[in-house]
Amino acid sequence: MGSVLVLSGYGLRLAVQRSHLVIEDGIADRRRVRRLSRIDKDLKRIAIIGHAGTISLDAIRWLHDVKIPLVHLDTDGRVLAMIAPDSPDHPTLRRAQARAVDSEIGLGIMRDLLRQKLDGQERVLRMFTAGQLALPRMELGRRGLVRATDFISLRSAEAQAAAAYWGAWGRVRVNFRVSDQDRVPEHWLTFGQRVSTLTGSPRLAVNPANAMLNYLYAILEAEARLALLTVGCDPGVGIQHADAKSRDSMACDVMEAVRPAVDAWLLDYLDSRTLRRQDNLELRNGQCRLMPDLAKELAQTAGLWSLKLGPVVEGVAETLHRHATAPERPRPWATSAKPRREAPTSLPTPLTESRRKVQNKTTLQPSVEESETTDAREVPIAMFSGRVTREWFLHEIVPALRLVPVEVIAKAVGLSEPYCAKIRTGRGLPSRRHWAAFTSVVQGYRHCAPLQHP
Repeated sequence: MGSVLVLSGYGLRLAVQRSHLVIEDGIADRRRVRRLSRIDKDLKRIAIIGHAGTISLDAIRWLHDVKIPLVHLDTDGRVLAMIAPDSPDHPTLRRAQARAVDSEIGLGIMRDLLRQKLDGQERVLRMFTAGQLALPRMELGRRGLVRATDFISLRSAEAQAAAAYWGAWGRVRVNFRVSDQDRVPEHWLTFGQRVSTLTGSPRLAVNPANAMLNYLYAILEAEARLALLTVGCDPGVGIQHADAKSRDSMACDVMEAVRPAVDAWLLDYLDSRTLRRQDNLELRNGQCRLMPDLAKELAQTAGLWSLKLGPVVEGVAETLHRHATAPERPRPWATSAKPRREAPTSLPTPLTESRRKVQNKTTLQPSVEESETTDAREVPIAMFSGRVTREWFLHEIVPALRLVPVEVIAKAVGLSEPYCAKIRTGRGLPSRRHWAAFTSVVQGYRHCAPLQHP
């Protein structure tokens, strides 16, 4: 039976009879019936592929008691449902996880996860000739990762490395039986592009290699969710991946470090396995879907990814816990030689061009004595007009915005709170016409670090 039991077919049934879990699956005369006792220790996972069947409440309770997770995968690899054992209750850890997106600790965690990803991808590229030629371009992404100071820069470095990485995969061969090679589309014979022509993203793959990779990533995501629950983290509260409905964003974050291990497994699999035409199905829109026999074979790898994810998830949880229990650092104004000045009750609003010209002539011309003692934080935004660069905004304004409440930023710049939250955490860049408004918010709060002149 192995550590993972994969169920497929029609009329699936999970029920409890005489304290045993009875499992039925299969098609027609190929049906199977299994009986599991509560002391069976070999089974670690149950994966269901398909959507026709039943599971009783007694079976759910039975799985919960013996702590065997159950994952329900759709035929296209989407995780439809999951039954997982109870996770430890660590409110302090979850609170630190939620705050990580607004702090340097979250940036450090994601930088480390992406560093592990790029290290793994370089090892994968060394497995074949075309991959070795892409190593110099991968190095550019690594350098960008080291220099990154916000999530936008992290994503930019990751994208640069991904372009070189997946570009090298294009000519990886997919072996079919000789009798089937004339019966399959030509684009099925290679890995091709990672981006599907149907969606502009990896979703809805149009050839078997990419469909298999998507399916393996779906299994990896399910295992990442289980691993996070095991250590007491919330799988839905991500750091780099934005919060989204019906997506485990934190699972998507931690699985980045293990993706290269999945890629390496698939590369070996494609090199050693000869596929059959009936292993895949081409839908009417051109999408390639895995047939149950091949999907079951891939689902058996869940145990491998569980072992790979363990150290990664434990490391993230340890970092968050250490940060949550560390003594609180004094605020910038607590150690400053200057007395703290109260924040203004109403923040300055962005100036129109005409008002800016008038104000420059009247109120923005400091005297000689004033210019010698004026703090850099008190320089009005109008004096930066025309010289605010993208680099200066990312390195000076975005980090300082984290000290300002989201609702204050939104009210001052006239944008929505969710959008301002993305800007505040470095996961988005506003239009250039809003840069002056965001800079005004930072200057309005005197407890920000002094701004360096661009």
